[in-house]
Amino acid sequence: MDLTEKLSWRKPVSWTMPEKLPERSKTSLRDARITKYRMSDEFFEQFLDFKNIYIKDTWKLPDAIYNSTSYEIETFQVIREDIRNLKVEVYNKITNYNWKQTSDQFTLTIYVIDFLKAKKFDLVSKNWCKFLEIFKTYPVIKSGKINTAHIENGGYTTSALNHYLHSTFTEVDWNWKAIALNPYHEDTLNSTINDDRIISGNIKNWCFGKDFTGNILDPDNIDAFAEECKSIGEIDLAITSATQGFNMDLENFELNSYDIQFSGLVTALKVLAKGGNLIMTSYTLLSAKKISLMYLLNTVFEEVHMFKPCSGPLTSFEFYVICLNFKKDDKVEVYLEEMKRRVGKGSWDKSPLFPLDAIPGSFLQEHEKIMRFFEKIWKNYTLKFNNFYENPTNNETKQWRSVMNSAAGFWFVRKFEVGEPIPFQTKNKEKAKKNCIDYRYVNDNECCLRVEHLKTFDEKSLCEQLLLLNAKFKVTKSMCEWPFDTEPIIMESLNAVDLILKLGKQVQKVRRTFFVVPSTLYLIVGQIEAKYGKCIVEYFPQNEISCQFDENVSIVYDFNSNYGVSEKEFLKQVLQKWSRVEPSKITFKNFLFLTHFSTSFLRILASFYRTMTIGFDGTIRLENLKEEKWILKTVGDLNEHLNSSSSENIFCLTELKDVNQGFYFKHLTIFNSQLLITYLTKAFDFLTEEGCKTLED
Repeated sequence: MDLTEKLSWRKPVSWTMPEKLPERSKTSLRDARITKYRMSDEFFEQFLDFKNIYIKDTWKLPDAIYNSTSYEIETFQVIREDIRNLKVEVYNKITNYNWKQTSDQFTLTIYVIDFLKAKKFDLVSKNWCKFLEIFKTYPVIKSGKINTAHIENGGYTTSALNHYLHSTFTEVDWNWKAIALNPYHEDTLNSTINDDRIISGNIKNWCFGKDFTGNILDPDNIDAFAEECKSIGEIDLAITSATQGFNMDLENFELNSYDIQFSGLVTALKVLAKGGNLIMTSYTLLSAKKISLMYLLNTVFEEVHMFKPCSGPLTSFEFYVICLNFKKDDKVEVYLEEMKRRVGKGSWDKSPLFPLDAIPGSFLQEHEKIMRFFEKIWKNYTLKFNNFYENPTNNETKQWRSVMNSAAGFWFVRKFEVGEPIPFQTKNKEKAKKNCIDYRYVNDNECCLRVEHLKTFDEKSLCEQLLLLNAKFKVTKSMCEWPFDTEPIIMESLNAVDLILKLGKQVQKVRRTFFVVPSTLYLIVGQIEAKYGKCIVEYFPQNEISCQFDENVSIVYDFNSNYGVSEKEFLKQVLQKWSRVEPSKITFKNFLFLTHFSTSFLRILASFYRTMTIGFDGTIRLENLKEEKWILKTVGDLNEHLNSSSSENIFCLTELKDVNQGFYFKHLTIFNSQLLITYLTKAFDFLTEEGCKTLED
């Protein structure tokens, strides 16, 4: 059989050459991308209509304020109850933490942030995205020449505004001032700022009020901020994002959030110039007190808009109040002064701003229409995402997640013309490293005490609470690569720093500190101190905390009930003895440098010596005293300040940057962290062996 016969079975029964081959498809990769982008445009367009405006009638500012008893409006209480019922229904299935994780998977924010960071945007956050969206949507900024005031939580509104101004206008002349809870004040209870790069890089723009806490619940701090704002001229735009996040506790949410929102609004209106614009973060506006505030805004601004950014959480009742053209006059100024007197904890207990009969029915109808509008959005997406949670493998869930993952970032950048990254502030590499470590541990469910843990914490016995804290401590300790440094760190010839007093509220208790890493360690300290009634230093043998001069003179740390006073008394004794002895060598043993006062004291003292050795056995040694004339003058000035009548209000002895940046900051933070682990170990040993029986009895 020849080859032709062998292959004959391969021949088709009938086959002829076509006259013309079919044309090859002209669809290119570019066409496919265009089709994909068109599909994503259609998908994302649904998030762009979350806005409304008050259609005004002849609404006028009432003749008096705070001249009625408390009341509520039934219509808005019904809306509140509807929201509460659905929230409870969802949370019966999903915990607060898991619901947040679930909803984040189906909203733009996390995908947009990841996309921007991949494009080398450094200072981006949820607030950054939302405020950029607001700037692109509403005419709150007319030119690159602008003065702004920010009442906020860490600087991301300023970062977003910096990007918007420099990417929109060719000429920019921008001056700004900001106030927030001071992340550097160790006795600031509620500061959530762990990433302080925007603050530290622009410290001259920040005001922390009369007492250096940045707490706007204190009217004196509002006045101090207003004075700071005058230094840059008339304020064209005021932004207040001072509020608390929306949570499960609907019974008390408006009560808990009112104080800070009210004080933020008063601060913003006090600094804002006539003709200026206002942006206010808000959540539910259903209580009579908040409704009367909204009526005030509608009478003193030309236009009032309500807006829910597409980059915000779809399952939160968060929205933004945008007010245009402030009609400021003497009457408004008088009202603001009266409102300022009611700022503070307990402002919720005061009556609404206006009596019910002073608020027109047409306004209440408009407000109800807008609240119903946002309630509908919230309900739709809450039910949708709940369905996604219960059906993670169905086609709609997969498709939604797929579109978000593949196109959300690109769509946002294109839709809002984000452009290229624009630098904002000087970077602090050592602080950035610490922030990364803190973020890692704060977001680790095994070592961090989350809100859902604390909700059940008080239901446990004191011994059960102790076991939980100890478990968190052990996980944190095991995850940390202790020690960071295996050998002592030697720092030679530290430069002299200027003696510059920073005054503020006295630190009575260390509630937070920048000089420990990870920050979750100090969360555990806080719980131990709150639950078991003793400061962390009381678990360490007191005679083992000391400062020694030249192996001869020893000063022992003596703790009393006030941490700040104890620390200052100890360091004051060190300075007084130093003046008499002028030792060639100083050794601090087992002393925690947790505050700006103690770290700045050590920084000044270290500049007197040629060598500073940070050991990881709980010791810091200063050796080889310099022979410099300026040293005695500095010691004299320091002694004078520490013995003055205002000494208890000294917060820091140097510029903040001298102690919370650079290698001094890095190595001292590591020293504190390792020593704090020793303190915590002793505390848990004591409480486990002796404390539980006594506490339970």
